Amino acid sequence: MPELAQQMSVSVGDLLFDPENPRLPSTMRGKGEAPVLKYMLDEYAVTDLMLSMAENGYYGVEPLLVVQSEQAGKFVVVEGNRRLAALKLLLNPELAPVKQQSVREIARLLGGKRDSLLQVPATLYSSRSDIVLYLGYRHVIGVYSWNTLAKARYLHELRVQLYGGVPDDGADVKIAKTIGSRRDYVQKLLEAY
Repeated sequence: MPELAQQMSVSVGDLLFDPENPRLPSTMRGKGEAPVLKYMLDEYAVTDLMLSMAENGYYGVEPLLVVQSEQAGKFVVVEGNRRLAALKLLLNPELAPVKQQSVREIARLLGGKRDSLLQVPATLYSSRSDIVLYLGYRHVIGVYSWNTLAKARYLHELRVQLYGGVPDDGADVKIAKTIGSRRDYVQKLLEAY
């Protein structure tokens, strides 16, 4: 059971992408911010999200889920990396490694609303593992479904974290129950991974 989390407001400049994000290829781990932004722009329709934020602001009912970084005063975004990409690009369009013109045009739409995006709501957890189970609920069976590879990476990470990564029907059944999915679906994704 996760410890109680702390609600807070965090400067976007103090937020870091999750290097263990299941959406990202493992080859991107530790490569820095620019490759993550490029991948998000290319693969995950970040410009659509930017347009929404430029028009409507940041929805406070969707706090980023974060953990303390090893870097003093910084936080790793475990849940909400796509939103973080949109925020970073809206506030600093020059960071866009691709689609620069589109990103600049969308950032201009902010006008005087830019300052409203400098600080965003976040929920601080004591460890990444406190958030991991929620990710399964939200992205494997929930309304914000990840693609198949991201789901498989997540389930593999969860099995390693909870059960040492050993292929085991019992572990797969427990994982399926934990995230509210079917055992055969969980097994199929893990076998394919």
